[in-house]
Amino acid sequence: MKKEKSTNKPYLTKGTLILRTVVALYLLYTVYQLSPSIKTAIGKDLIFVIIAMVVFTIIAVPLGALSIKALVKGEFLDASRTLEEEEENNSSTEQNDSDYEHQEEDAPDNSNGDDTAE
Repeated sequence: MKKEKSTNKPYLTKGTLILRTVVALYLLYTVYQLSPSIKTAIGKDLIFVIIAMVVFTIIAVPLGALSIKALVKGEFLDASRTLEEEEENNSSTEQNDSDYEHQEEDAPDNSNGDDTAE
């Protein structure tokens, strides 16, 4: 068996990263809009508001930070690169498949019909 190289290839498009950034900013805006509710909410409503603010912040900060980082570093799929890489991957996959089929044909057949398992 061959060991496959673990490469961290980008798998998101630029549009997806921008959309993630917008969603993160919207979540942070929602947290900002909920902040005055802390003063007026009581009981279970206060707990709900605080939990919502914490969860939204926990989701928004890493989502936005990682998306912005990927956008700045250019770690996203480019449409022109994607088509070229897809063609290369298809040709190499077809070659690997044909190699595997040849290996199966060349392998000796170990089944002689005798069931002598003891």
